[in-house]
Amino acid sequence: MRVLLIGGAGFVGSHVTDRFRAADHDVVVLARSPNRFNPSHDDVTYHSGDMADVETCDQALSGVSCVIHMAGSTVPGTSDQDPEADIRNNLLSLFPLLKRMRHHHVRKMVYLSSGGAIYQDKRGGPSSEADPLGPLTSYGVVKLAVENYLQIEARRHGLNTVILRPSNLYGPRQGRVGVQGLIGTLLWRVAHNQPIEIWGDGEIRRDYLHVRDIAELCLRTVEAQETGIFNAGSGLSHSVSDIIAKVRRISGRNFDVIRKPARAADIKTNVLCCAAAREVFRWTPAIDLDEGIADTWNWVLGNSRAALI
Repeated sequence: MRVLLIGGAGFVGSHVTDRFRAADHDVVVLARSPNRFNPSHDDVTYHSGDMADVETCDQALSGVSCVIHMAGSTVPGTSDQDPEADIRNNLLSLFPLLKRMRHHHVRKMVYLSSGGAIYQDKRGGPSSEADPLGPLTSYGVVKLAVENYLQIEARRHGLNTVILRPSNLYGPRQGRVGVQGLIGTLLWRVAHNQPIEIWGDGEIRRDYLHVRDIAELCLRTVEAQETGIFNAGSGLSHSVSDIIAKVRRISGRNFDVIRKPARAADIKTNVLCCAAAREVFRWTPAIDLDEGIADTWNWVLGNSRAALI
């Protein structure tokens, strides 16, 4: 199958590229910029540009059977700094893409939304796909808007849509240090003997998923016929203090922790129920948190100089 990976050179996309190559799919990547931590592959077709550009989009969609949309220009911590840019780059750019997909008769899309930025705070247990939504940032609002427009596209034009709502993703190649990803940021700062900064009392709890596990789920959704909305997480919650303790133990290093005031956009608890993905796609995470942190730590040690660039 020929699959277009939009954002296929990014942190998540590069791992999805690797997984689809290993499964012998014909991979096309459309990305704004190359991945500095993952070299290009001779068996992958690369297009550089924006999905809103008609000519670039037409070239990338040629002969494609499915699109996996992983691109994004903001994260929860940055989206509120310029909501107009967030809407322009991450929502409005969707519409020319859908129009070109109709033109090329590409009738399946897998979209990576967010399981961490759109649900309400639910301290009584994991959030399921049917639970109330309540995004607190422009990032979450835009992700939810894209979900809704994709469902309109499905009803009106027959797009087969799979929406994945991943929890907090981490792992090798997460290079946006200090902007996104608690685990990656902690490990990078520890590797460079820098103090750790956290917001609040350290008791915010999150669900963490290794990037190779979401790549596996992407593959299974493309190879299956089912559509719908599916959470993708570990189903386990860990506090910031838990993560700090694990990083100390796994890295074998000590470090200072600087505590800053809590942020209004941080809900107290976010953990996902992933029973639907398990039942429909027979998917469960294969990499536990300790193993995943050790894997990421080893990568950080080997790439810490490049991460400074």
